[in-house]
Amino acid sequence: MKNILLISLIIISGQLLFAFEHFKLDFNDAAEASGIIAGYINKDLLYTHNDSGGKPIIYILDYHGKKKGEWLLKGIKNRDWEEIAISQENGKSFIFIGDIGDNKAKHNYCSIYKFSEMQFDNNMPNTIIKNIQEIKYQYEDGPRDAEAFFIDPLTNDIIIISKREPNVGIYKISHPYSNKEMNIAKKICTLAGNWVVAADISKDGSKILIKNYLNIWLYERYLDEDLCKTFAKKPQLMEYQLEIQGEAVCWDYENKGYFTLSERVDEKDNQFLFYYKLKPNN
Repeated sequence: MKNILLISLIIISGQLLFAFEHFKLDFNDAAEASGIIAGYINKDLLYTHNDSGGKPIIYILDYHGKKKGEWLLKGIKNRDWEEIAISQENGKSFIFIGDIGDNKAKHNYCSIYKFSEMQFDNNMPNTIIKNIQEIKYQYEDGPRDAEAFFIDPLTNDIIIISKREPNVGIYKISHPYSNKEMNIAKKICTLAGNWVVAADISKDGSKILIKNYLNIWLYERYLDEDLCKTFAKKPQLMEYQLEIQGEAVCWDYENKGYFTLSERVDEKDNQFLFYYKLKPNN
């Protein structure tokens, strides 16, 4: 995957310079960061994680890239964690970890892990999470690779976006999902383009960010519009400073801007957290 992304170096000199902030991470634990999300309970914190083979740990950082702590998911393996999402149900906040990567489309099922977002305690920054639900699922049209999903706040459905097809698939696991039986991810529509690696949705469900390796797009949703109708619209190309291995995007807590985070391609590289504030017309 990294070799594919090296082609981005060829065009980086032509990249437009945008107004953004960037912050050097002061830790190296998330060297293969593959997802990022802003906390709801912890309004000034972000959560990230590594992808395949990494420790089953959520790394907690502030909006300036400073590490605050770790949450270890007890009894959970990281086969190929690719995305993290957050939602609210009945006034409670939940975090979802997507073990959804499948480069060779060979897995019988994938898993999404769900647990309650807890109040971060500076006096106990490293905590073990024990009460975790596993949402196992299969795609109705066979195994496939994915690196992006979000929870629709209007329905609490899990929306997964596949990665490699010429026109990627949009799949839905309807709420309520089972943590005992196999769930089925049903294909509801397609999205033009491929190599989708991250996504996030605003709290009110009206703004959806979709990211591939080279761009970020904004899809605007009107009221309770069906998602397939939203994804059929022409998206707005958003500001993005090209990253060598950028696989993570999320809204900030107030949905006034968005963050991106990249892996480290080389041990000598620094990792940066980028922040883009929305323009008034967004």
